[in-house]
Amino acid sequence: HPLPDFPFNLRAVPPTMVQLHLEWGFPVHIQVLLVLAFTVGWYCIGKFSRFFSERLFVSYRKLSPIAKRDWDIRVASNAHGYFQIILACTLVPAYWNEIFSDPYAFNSRAINVFLAGATGYFIQDLIMMLIYYGTPIFSWSAVCHHVMSIIANGTALLTGYCGVLILSVGIQEWSTPFVNQRWFYDACHMKSGLGYAINGILLWFVFTCVRVPFTYFLYRVIWPTIDDCLTQPTYIISALFGTMSTSILLNLWWSWAVTKGLAKHVLGVGKKPKKDQ
Repeated sequence: HPLPDFPFNLRAVPPTMVQLHLEWGFPVHIQVLLVLAFTVGWYCIGKFSRFFSERLFVSYRKLSPIAKRDWDIRVASNAHGYFQIILACTLVPAYWNEIFSDPYAFNSRAINVFLAGATGYFIQDLIMMLIYYGTPIFSWSAVCHHVMSIIANGTALLTGYCGVLILSVGIQEWSTPFVNQRWFYDACHMKSGLGYAINGILLWFVFTCVRVPFTYFLYRVIWPTIDDCLTQPTYIISALFGTMSTSILLNLWWSWAVTKGLAKHVLGVGKKPKKDQ
């Protein structure tokens, strides 16, 4: 049977890859609809957050309009974080053999849902940051992370390449709830409590013992199959290594910042001594 047109034509795509994509992945129009649906869905979660938080949390009502918007965005961020954690921790064990034996061509509809959810979230959150440029909501490191994530997830979704490899990266989202919880403690003026310190320790653990060592996991997956990797289309190689390099650098920088903050809060390192009255 003749193969339908592939969504990208930057380089000749191996027919076997197209067959796998069409057999195991959703059609392209369904993928686009999934991304749009998830984009709207994550935005609606932020709107629902405003409705419920206004009625449930006294601290929320005391926040400035920008801080309230930041709160709502972080609620959506938590929802996306749990979405990725649940799917990644469920699918990675199921696809463990495929991750090491066929990390570039293997695809499935479950992976499509994961990639569409991630792409939709990063698009929505990036739009929010650009709208609130110049406020605490905006962050250059987050913009860099989101742009690379949209490129990686979107390319994997539409081409069928590297989906299971990017799925495994979703395990790193364990850090998201702790990052947001730190902000919630700060917004509610609860930085002096035990919960803030415990959250900081767990945040440090996730960054230092999960996100940074994850680099070694990627090395163990990619290096043994480097010959197959280099035979992939140029845009796949560029998206893969560009994303991985950016992720590694951001993880190292964030880990250093978290370690510095934890040392300052728990051990008192870097704190200025109080002047005698």
